[in-house]
Amino acid sequence: AHERGPETATVADILKRSSNVGTVLIARDRLGPERVNNWIYRFGFGRPTGIGLSEESGSILPTSKWSGGSIYNIPIGQGDAVTQMQLTQAYGAIANGGVLTTPRIVQSIGGEAVPPGPTRRVMTRSTATALTDMLRGVVSADGTGSEANIPGYEVAGKTGTAQKIDPKTGLYSDTAFSASFVGFVPANRP
Repeated sequence: AHERGPETATVADILKRSSNVGTVLIARDRLGPERVNNWIYRFGFGRPTGIGLSEESGSILPTSKWSGGSIYNIPIGQGDAVTQMQLTQAYGAIANGGVLTTPRIVQSIGGEAVPPGPTRRVMTRSTATALTDMLRGVVSADGTGSEANIPGYEVAGKTGTAQKIDPKTGLYSDTAFSASFVGFVPANRP
């Protein structure tokens, strides 16, 4: 089969294959630094989620000090750091039809329901549905997240690979990586 290059690939192809080049081209040519920065904050990155734990970490986001090269590394998650709770909250917004909800750690205390946190719409329902369909492709047989496929379930999600910092040099390692997967199931009714 003929493979399209990142210049002609669809967004679904870019997500499915986890193409850094395709991601950078979209960020640079279609969005630009200001819009990328706005989307980062719109999804709750850059601040604690509000889960009510006093020691919750924030993010490391150099987005207030974009350099000429930032548009090449920030969109692919290099030079920044987010918490697992922030990532979960962001994917929860996709699963919730575009509505970002403050996560909660417990459902009830002493039999009393803990009310859900504040919500806000971060994208249209149709955009969330289209993105969910694309994230299903990531888990397909030829996607980077194929190992997260669960027979009998529709899974939507995204893989991640991050270079670790070499403590001796303070630079990104060429051999040490951290792999991740975040998603939701069943994709059509999480």
